[in-house]
Amino acid sequence: MVEIGKIDNGVVVVTTDLYDGQKSLPLDLELYQHASSLPQGNKDPEFKKKPELALGLIDRSLLRGYRPGYVVIDAGYGNNTTFLHKLEKRKLKYLGGLAKNRQVISQTSANNREEIPLDKLASVLPGSAFIPVNLNLNQSKTVWVATVEVELSQLEGTRTIAIVNQASTFDQEA
Repeated sequence: MVEIGKIDNGVVVVTTDLYDGQKSLPLDLELYQHASSLPQGNKDPEFKKKPELALGLIDRSLLRGYRPGYVVIDAGYGNNTTFLHKLEKRKLKYLGGLAKNRQVISQTSANNREEIPLDKLASVLPGSAFIPVNLNLNQSKTVWVATVEVELSQLEGTRTIAIVNQASTFDQEA
């Protein structure tokens, strides 16, 4: 598995780490320079967006012969369809977050497909769609998870997404 990204004391770096389920090993990092910190802003030759930095690091890992089972990404990358498409072109599986306002295409009835924000999709799912999952962290916690097949615009085929609630029903969470 490869994990991307870190923020510490306001300094943003894009990283790749190997993770085997128990231990993490840092591989590479690139400093992200916000456009406002560069003389020519986003026109500066040194400026690169975080997804561009991330893909460069992933390619570097692939050239070394590392083939991750999954690339773990946060919602900033998960909402970037171009980035996801480029991962798929590299035949990489990914696990990532999506913003609750991300539009997805869902089968809402037998003959009806609808483009809908994730939070609205979550609110119309029956309570029985959510199963409790116990997380054994420092302090035990239960979340409720529903998996749904959806399409994402500009990507072919369906994706299985997991909608995670902090309460047993969507109404309780709001």
